[in-house]
Amino acid sequence: MQLKELRDYCQRMKYDIYREYTDIGESGAKTSRPQFNLFMEDMRKRLFDAVLVWKLDRMGRSLLHLLQIMEELKTKNIDFISYSQNLNTMDSTGKLLFNIIGSFAEFERDIIRERVLAGKRKSVIKQGRKPLQINRHEVHRLREEGKTLEQIGDEVGCSYGTVYNLLRMK
Repeated sequence: MQLKELRDYCQRMKYDIYREYTDIGESGAKTSRPQFNLFMEDMRKRLFDAVLVWKLDRMGRSLLHLLQIMEELKTKNIDFISYSQNLNTMDSTGKLLFNIIGSFAEFERDIIRERVLAGKRKSVIKQGRKPLQINRHEVHRLREEGKTLEQIGDEVGCSYGTVYNLLRMK
């Protein structure tokens, strides 16, 4: 049904169809699809002047991937038309909408980057604190003076368990 409507649209607009790229049974979320790959090759050779899709998400489900495609189309001076959404890059309104979408994509990338950095910081925190800088000679000296493990720990700034481990290592 979608193909028929797209063909009818091309006929009404007097567009010649260069080729139909249809990946049947392939998820739009996948960036590598046989017909899509052929489309990209033909686009890079500039074998057509415009691309007509039923809906934006037919091109790819990832906004970032879609924007990369749109940028390539733009550099090749190839127009983009989304039939059911009544969007195209042939007029200023369509160009504005795609710029807005681009802004959201950039925002999304920034948010992802911030989350990744926050995750890395959190990971460092979860991995524990920096190792204590304790003078082992001082611990041994205090022990020889007859101080308890707790007293030594208080004096050098660590737990009695750490003092015990240091004394065992010699």
